[in-house]
Amino acid sequence: MAGRRPICVFLVSSGIRPRMLERLVAECGFTGEYSSVQRWVKRWRDSHRGEAARFAELEWAPGSAQVDFGQAKAVIAGIELVLHFLVVSLPYSNHALRDGAAGRDG
Repeated sequence: MAGRRPICVFLVSSGIRPRMLERLVAECGFTGEYSSVQRWVKRWRDSHRGEAARFAELEWAPGSAQVDFGQAKAVIAGIELVLHFLVVSLPYSNHALRDGAAGRDG
C-alpha cells in the first residue's frame, strides 16, 4: 500500500492503544496479542532513547551548599509584613537550614 509507514514508526510515534492493535491486524495482518506489542514498543523506546532523555546521577561533595534568600508578603495578626528569609541547602546530607525575620518594606 503506497504511503504506508513502517510498523515500528507507526507504533512508536502513535503509542500503542487497543485501537492500534486493530489497525495492525487490519493493515498488516498481525496475529499476535496486545501485550506482546506493548512489550515490543517499550523495548524499542528504551533502546532508542537518547542520552538527554536518561537521568544523570548527581554527586555532591561534602561541604557543598546552595544558598537562597528572598522576601515574601504575609499577613500576621491582621498586619501585612514583609518576611525576609534565608535557606541553606546541604545536598550531600540532604539537610537544609532556614531562617526568617519580619521587617518593614520601605
